[in-house]
Amino acid sequence: MKQPTAKYKIADSFKITGRGLIFAGAIIDGEVNCGDMIEFIFSGQTRLRKIKSIEMIRTTNGSENTIGLVISCFDQKKIDELNGWISVNQIAIIHKVSI
Repeated sequence: MKQPTAKYKIADSFKITGRGLIFAGAIIDGEVNCGDMIEFIFSGQTRLRKIKSIEMIRTTNGSENTIGLVISCFDQKKIDELNGWISVNQIAIIHKVSI
């Protein structure tokens, strides 16, 4: 069962070799933890992916705190598909997964 725990605004996505896919954005409500699931819309379909780690991204102007979420993808094709995706500041839902 999944329980919504946060909202995250996806501003950008990119790939880091050896790390995988990163969503860059901001937590707009709630709390995000490693192991949580992120739910977002891509190409008209709802996608659900595990958050592997959380990173702080420094910006040059220092005006905003950007939070990077390292997202689990099934294979390189899925990483390439989402790499550079322009999400138009989509609001994703974060779920804590309970057993």
